[in-house]
Amino acid sequence: MLGVSKNWNFYFQLAKLPYEKQVQALKHMPKAHMRELEKAWKWISRPEQIPPDDFNIWVFRGGRGSGKTFSASNWFANEALMIPGDYAVVGQVMDNVRGTIMFGRESGLKRALLEMDPNCIETESTRECNIHLKNGSKILGFGAGKPESLRGYNWSGIWFDELAFYSNADSTFFDTMPSVRQGRARALVTTSPSKQNKALLRKIESMPGTVTATSISYKNLSNVHQNQLGIWKSFEGTSRYNEEVLGEFDNSDGGLFRAENFRRLAQVDFNATDYHTNAKLEFNRIVVAIDPNNSNTSNSGESGIIVVGKRWFKNELTGIDEPTAHILADYSMRGDRNETILTAIQAYKNWGADEIVIEVNSGGDWLKEAFQKTDSSVNVKTVCASARKGKGARAEPVAVCYQQRKVYHRGYFAKLEQQMLDFVDAPRMAKGLSPDRMDALVWGVQTLILDGQRTGFARGLTSQDFPLWY
Repeated sequence: MLGVSKNWNFYFQLAKLPYEKQVQALKHMPKAHMRELEKAWKWISRPEQIPPDDFNIWVFRGGRGSGKTFSASNWFANEALMIPGDYAVVGQVMDNVRGTIMFGRESGLKRALLEMDPNCIETESTRECNIHLKNGSKILGFGAGKPESLRGYNWSGIWFDELAFYSNADSTFFDTMPSVRQGRARALVTTSPSKQNKALLRKIESMPGTVTATSISYKNLSNVHQNQLGIWKSFEGTSRYNEEVLGEFDNSDGGLFRAENFRRLAQVDFNATDYHTNAKLEFNRIVVAIDPNNSNTSNSGESGIIVVGKRWFKNELTGIDEPTAHILADYSMRGDRNETILTAIQAYKNWGADEIVIEVNSGGDWLKEAFQKTDSSVNVKTVCASARKGKGARAEPVAVCYQQRKVYHRGYFAKLEQQMLDFVDAPRMAKGLSPDRMDALVWGVQTLILDGQRTGFARGLTSQDFPLWY
């Protein structure tokens, strides 16, 4: 019987089919393949747990218990089975490499290999921390304390587990990467973020050919004991919570937005019919806000496309009913002008939006006319970013709204929220890393609940400025 790994592409395509077609395919599937399908990790994984086909480095950054090791061990095992070569697994300490990554019962490499092909292992040694496969592949385990031991090999692939917590992470990673030059020559990084190696992770994630996936601990609740939820809740709103549960970088350098001000409510489904989950029934007004990217080069940013809804809500600080903004969806993408327009129109129709709001400071004015030509039924409004008023100044009133509990996130928006937490001020943003998602959010919130109001920055406010805070 073929090993599962040799049928994975088929199983993955099957998983993406509509339900009715899946049923038809399964009716004609041989029993042997059905048994394989039950163990095929791509079939049971979440989308972020599966890397794309083309990458040099795959970074899976997530909270603890979010499924990082499970994802990595399955992908790494498949690589070793499909492409014979030498593979390295690096962990913070050797005991962790041996007991969890290589031979762990729940998510280890040996478990993944045997599920894919029960007869694939030639020899194994827990003492030496290695697994030799019958196809000639060798998987060797190393502790990060001795990075020099990784030199002298021609690796086909390497996996750095919890890289952000190595004491010598920078030298371990960059001294080893030149040795990854055989087979498909790919590297995998699984880690929760940490302050000590924040700059290194950011550098790796910005490197050409790097693909980053993120996940929060709550997405893997079926594999987490319920007692853990109380532990997570006990340090909610802290830097530790952001790093170890949400998998987000800590923002303690004076940024405008703080994670503790992200108020969350249940995710909204635009297809639902229930009043509490249907955007068209719940919200007084919905806009699709766009911060367009005016170029489409390899160094250009994304077009920020954020869906924001408005409804009246009792403020948890003041007890007064007032207009609030609700972040509903993030459609941001990197693409050409036509793709930006089509994506925004799709968002507009999905959510039954009242308006598309477009920033037109640097050539974005082409969009309004282009929208009308593409779909004349779309209602489009343009907003102008003043040259004298930078991104930080525009974002300050919205940051105030977050502090005043006037903005809610309907679910988790990892890329958007990380961009908000990282933002300090426009002059300090690296070239090509403009906060497009954040900018779109700012325009959406401003349009719905700030236009026509005077709102100052929250720092230094007193009871006379906003007495109902007290």
